[in-house]
Amino acid sequence: MSPAESKPNSPSTGPRTAEGKAASSMNAMRHGLTGRVVVLPSEDLKVYRAFCQDLMADLAPETALERQYAQTFCDTQWRLNRARSYEDSMLALGHFEHADSLEGVDPDALPALTAAKVFQANSKAFVNLSLYEQRLARQQKEALRQLQELQAERKATEAV
Repeated sequence: MSPAESKPNSPSTGPRTAEGKAASSMNAMRHGLTGRVVVLPSEDLKVYRAFCQDLMADLAPETALERQYAQTFCDTQWRLNRARSYEDSMLALGHFEHADSLEGVDPDALPALTAAKVFQANSKAFVNLSLYEQRLARQQKEALRQLQELQAERKATEAV
């Protein structure tokens, strides 16, 4: 029973149209590092497909199960690349936000000092980003291990 069904006077019962349901399915998406959506609406699907095609060629899956693990590897690498992009963007944005507050500092030291200020001001965001990256890296490592194990078993069977 949904919360709306448990309260008879509740004004909303959620989206009813296909468009509304599709829109509401994106409500919880904040950063695209977790969840079902791999390619964000702001990203180019063609670039993602080319990225996966290149990785798939290197991974060389031959069976449906191998392709599934290879796809997991690709999706996870896409997300890891996004996480690294977020980190770079946070630092770049902070450089512009904090550069004025560090007047008179040696220009060679300015990037390091602005990065420190950004980290200091946003340490929780950096910690969360690091946790997401660690989870993704473990997921990717496991997918690659399973893929390689399946491929080794297949090749051993083919050699007999």
